[in-house]
Amino acid sequence: TEKVIVPHHCPSCDSQSALTLLGSRAASLTSIAIAQLFASPYNDDKKLLTFSDNVQDASHRAAFFGARTYAFNLRGAIQKTLLSIGASVRFEELSEKFCEHWRSRMGDAEFVATFLPPDMSWLEEYATLRKKGKLPTGSSLMKWLQQRLSWEIWREYTLNCRIGRTLEKAAASGVGIEPSLWGRAVELLARRLESVGELRQADSERLRRFALGLIV
Repeated sequence: TEKVIVPHHCPSCDSQSALTLLGSRAASLTSIAIAQLFASPYNDDKKLLTFSDNVQDASHRAAFFGARTYAFNLRGAIQKTLLSIGASVRFEELSEKFCEHWRSRMGDAEFVATFLPPDMSWLEEYATLRKKGKLPTGSSLMKWLQQRLSWEIWREYTLNCRIGRTLEKAAASGVGIEPSLWGRAVELLARRLESVGELRQADSERLRRFALGLIV
């Protein structure tokens, strides 16, 4: 005989297989609470202790909280940079303006300490910074960090823009398309497709919708 282990029918409308269980583990919920706490302007002593019931969970959660908190803090810093500019910024210039904005406010040592990703904390030059309070002479760490931040900012608005609590999903900021360049790009695409089989029959409006769906 067949035995039903877990029914997923709705007890209200009796729809079959209509229910989905949604939940979040303690680490994810705690990381969100940490981000909210550290983003508050009323928190002027940003220190945190978390407790766990075993060593394995504690080491995992420490790394998890560090990685998640870094992403939340970076998003907030990106948004503050945009608000300080007060106007639209070309996407390829955002990383440079981000670094200029925060380096001028913090100085190099604090900038590195604030925005260095957790997976770069093993670098020897960062260990020197933590020990002596300044970067070693001739350090390449700033150059590496700026390259990494350029990637992180690009990923926030493109590859990962719909994953997690991103700036786009929060309706804080997003990437748009300049109309004049967009029209020119569609024209170039149409020319390229003139010699590609049945695609040569595609009109500009269909190509515009196709390209927009591909990009967005």
